[in-house]
Amino acid sequence: IQHRVKAPYDVNSIAVVDRKIQSSKKAISGAMLEETLSEVNVHWVRLLDNIVAGLNESPTEALRGKAPVDVKDEGDIQKAQAERAEKRQKARRRAN
Repeated sequence: IQHRVKAPYDVNSIAVVDRKIQSSKKAISGAMLEETLSEVNVHWVRLLDNIVAGLNESPTEALRGKAPVDVKDEGDIQKAQAERAEKRQKARRRAN
């Protein structure tokens, strides 16, 4: 897990973080359900390493189909975020 600090007023950053938290919770819940069904009582913390690895290796729309482990530097992420923001602005202009 890598801790990154973003500006609290940056709505896009907050949304990305919220989405990742929800993905993590969903994966933990699913893993716990599987463990419960197999009658093995495992604390969720023991599952966390595998869950984080799975999330980091899974392609996401936010990274334009890349997995987080495939993004080599911060510039790729910023470029993808800037392109998404530009598309949203264009869509808003067309809607108005």
